[in-house]
Amino acid sequence: MISLIAAWQCAALAPANRPLAAPGKHVHAQRAPARALPAEPAPDLEAAVPDGLPATPSFKLVAFLWANTLLLAPVALAGAAMGANVLGPNWAWSAKAARQGVLFALPWIALSFAPLDKWVPAMADVTAHTELLTATALGVEFGGYRRWGQVAGATALVSASAGALEEAAFRGVAQRGVAAAVAWLLRLGRAATAGPVDRVATAVAVGVVAGGFGALHDYCRGYALLAALAGAYFGVVYACTGNLLVAAVAHAAVDAVAFVTCYWSLCRRSAADKAKLAARSFKVTDALRATRARLEAA
Repeated sequence: MISLIAAWQCAALAPANRPLAAPGKHVHAQRAPARALPAEPAPDLEAAVPDGLPATPSFKLVAFLWANTLLLAPVALAGAAMGANVLGPNWAWSAKAARQGVLFALPWIALSFAPLDKWVPAMADVTAHTELLTATALGVEFGGYRRWGQVAGATALVSASAGALEEAAFRGVAQRGVAAAVAWLLRLGRAATAGPVDRVATAVAVGVVAGGFGALHDYCRGYALLAALAGAYFGVVYACTGNLLVAAVAHAAVDAVAFVTCYWSLCRRSAADKAKLAARSFKVTDALRATRARLEAA
């Protein structure tokens, strides 16, 4: 969903291609053309993006990212209002469910440490994009225990909110809705047992919703595919456990580990490596870097 905000940011920062009036048109006859002031150049996105990477976290940008995740809350609430069992048939708010979520996150976290960019070149762009997003929000310099506390708090806030609301919207509402629709279509015109139909419907729903999840995360080359695979994984977790809390904790844990490991890696790099990363350009991260500059200047 960050991509939707970024698109708005890009549109706001892009030049407003407004036609200029013809010389002398709509101008008073006695006004000398020589006195006309030259039009100021419109700001563009590249000029608004800072050259280097910030050293410290931006709590304004963290709040912006957190607010961005809240855009999915109406989807979850609307689904619940329409009768969808968003929390799942086996919903339980318990430590056991939270532990299950952490355990389900471990395989995906382990995969994130694999050198995927050596096998799939597109993953290098995914890594650079994630690093730029982390650097823009959290900075790239260590700052002692207090800084680590700030980074941990910001990471927990954004990760927990994204995990809970994205899973509620995509798995609790969309996946259950698609599964119900597919099951209804499969039962049309013939008698069928509930078990096979429900399993097929769930499998179709996991794939369809994962594809949409990936499309909304099409930040750079390879990101949509990785997000779709992650969406399918979380969809299977939700379908198997029937408890939204398990999927939400798994999602939040994956995001949190990604933020923290990226921050740790960035802070240990040389100035040359940081400058090389700062020179990379992606639509979403450029918009976020420009947004941070405007928020901090306000």
